[in-house]
Amino acid sequence: GTPRWDSVRLLLAIQAAWGLSREVADYIAAYLNADVKEDLYVEQPVGFVVTGRNGVRLYLHMLCSLYGLVQSGCNWSNRRNVLFKSVRLTQSIHDECVFFRRGIKPGENGFVALCVHVDDSLTIGKSEDIRSLREELNKLIKLEVATDSYYLGAAITDISGGIKMDHTKYIARMLVTHDITTRQ
Repeated sequence: GTPRWDSVRLLLAIQAAWGLSREVADYIAAYLNADVKEDLYVEQPVGFVVTGRNGVRLYLHMLCSLYGLVQSGCNWSNRRNVLFKSVRLTQSIHDECVFFRRGIKPGENGFVALCVHVDDSLTIGKSEDIRSLREELNKLIKLEVATDSYYLGAAITDISGGIKMDHTKYIARMLVTHDITTRQ
């Protein structure tokens, strides 16, 4: 799912108010880490076709999700929720894309909260708590910490007394993508 913007803004407001750290990360090959519950068969890719006895056409039996399959997003979401639960993260009842350590308040040791969008996450907490959570999750699925601070197309920057979200780069990219670069 997609997190609500008010949830993202709330996490960033908590980060700013409590002087917490922030980390943006990507779950590497997320869909490949999700099992397929259904029996799915796909055609062999061009150039790798192997036939069975008597020239019978063979198909591949899918054992994990792939990007592009209708149910892959749901499979990954279910797998992610199981992984998060195993590291003591609780899903918010207000936004299914927000998770936190229950019973721990912002500023207390162990507090972390994160917002996920498909295979990207925005995590807030004390640096050592974020690092600890990342290490726990890395034992279960590979994470790559972003070198920039972009989340859902927004550049997130710490400024004096708060946090700034800027969509300029995203908007410029969308204008080019949709060929709306000149005003008519």
